[in-house]
Amino acid sequence: MKLFHELADVVVREEMQADPSVVEHVLDVEKKIIKKYSSKINPQIFSNIENLSHLYHPILDDVKKEFTLFEGAETILQSYISCRENRGLYGENAIRGMFAGSLLECISMQTDKHIEIDGQGRIWNYLFYNVANARNFTLKNIQGDEILRGAAYHEGVLQNIQIESCIGNGLLQNAANEKGRIENILLRNILGNNTLLYSGLQGGIMRNITLQKMQGGYILGAAGDTGGHIQRVYISEIEGPDNLLSAGINNAYVDGLIILQSRGDRLLKNFAAHEGNVKNILVHESESGGILSNLGNVRKAEHIVVSSTIGKEIITDTHYKGVCNAVLRDSNLQEYHKRIIAEIKTLVETMHEYTITQRPAVYEKIAALQESLFSEEKQ
Repeated sequence: MKLFHELADVVVREEMQADPSVVEHVLDVEKKIIKKYSSKINPQIFSNIENLSHLYHPILDDVKKEFTLFEGAETILQSYISCRENRGLYGENAIRGMFAGSLLECISMQTDKHIEIDGQGRIWNYLFYNVANARNFTLKNIQGDEILRGAAYHEGVLQNIQIESCIGNGLLQNAANEKGRIENILLRNILGNNTLLYSGLQGGIMRNITLQKMQGGYILGAAGDTGGHIQRVYISEIEGPDNLLSAGINNAYVDGLIILQSRGDRLLKNFAAHEGNVKNILVHESESGGILSNLGNVRKAEHIVVSSTIGKEIITDTHYKGVCNAVLRDSNLQEYHKRIIAEIKTLVETMHEYTITQRPAVYEKIAALQESLFSEEKQ
């Protein structure tokens, strides 16, 4: 792959927004990073995320030594990604992804400006791979596998981001594990399997997450496993098999899950099994062969609403070991329930129309509405 300063001058003029000399320096540093760290990857164990995460912070330290924040720094990422593609797998491609993640962390954590990144349809496997901390950015029109995989790992924080029009598998897979946190995240128009698979594990926190118009399997599969906390995850129009399969299991806590107009076999199967704790679930206008089937061994499940939904097995095995109460279905929904559900649906489906700074208040409003479905006093 050619370096930027080896490309035609027209590319420099038309695609770069940042100072060309600065971007050339970025590419020179990238070359040094790849040379230094590629030899440290064992291809035989590459598929295990833990075997790569230890390289991110040394790369970040090297990047910090090379760059200081300056006016217009937020344009560097757009310029860098515009002149690069990262098509391969493993080796230097993973290092390049962590280098990009280091740039994102350095820039986003030192400025309050919102960073806009348009991938222009480019293929960027491992983009922002293992980034520990990042905030206030939008990524759109990008293709690639494992984008933002391992983000916010081990007490890291990822917040105030939007990803739209993305194609690829493994987006945000393994994010927020080991007490990491992802918050105020919106994903829209995503095509690919394993989005947010194995995320929020081992004490991780996932809060204020919206997924809209997505196709793929295993979305949020096993999310929150082993003591994770899933709070206010709102889903509209996802389609594919095994979505949320085994999410919330093994002493996880789930409070405020909404699924609207979604389809696919085994939706929410094995949800909250093995001592999970569940409160405030709404499934509306969805279709699956087994919604909330095999809910057995849940420690506590309450405030569940399933309405206008088609499925052969809905909420099965709830008597198994834990407590399941306050379940509403079409047969016992009142008019005020239906009005609240309609208002919730509108807010979730239009979340993308609010600015990132406005969205936390919208999440609060939706949460209050969801709680009110079980208010003793009729609305």
